[in-house]
Amino acid sequence: MPRVRSTEWKAVIKLLNEPAESVEDLATDVIMAIDALREKRTDYVTVVRHSIDPPFFAAYGPYVTRNAAERDLGKSVIAASVGEQYIIVPLSTKIDEGVEEGALF
Repeated sequence: MPRVRSTEWKAVIKLLNEPAESVEDLATDVIMAIDALREKRTDYVTVVRHSIDPPFFAAYGPYVTRNAAERDLGKSVIAASVGEQYIIVPLSTKIDEGVEEGALF
């Protein structure tokens, strides 16, 4: 299912209900509005440390909310063995934002 937030489709509906000079202008306005809204949003991923031999990390997502990531635990995000650990982290356009040093496992 596509990851579309209500603020995104509401913005598109608003633009579609307003007069436009041309179809090209309307399409440009829609794309610009979605890009601006998605630039502001925070998506989340779940990182799991699988302890099978050899151990490895796997990322699941992205999810539009932290709650969506949590709901997927035990569904798409599953443990390969007992005692595996996970962390849900926000995705960011900045490399140093979102995760504190030492926050993983």
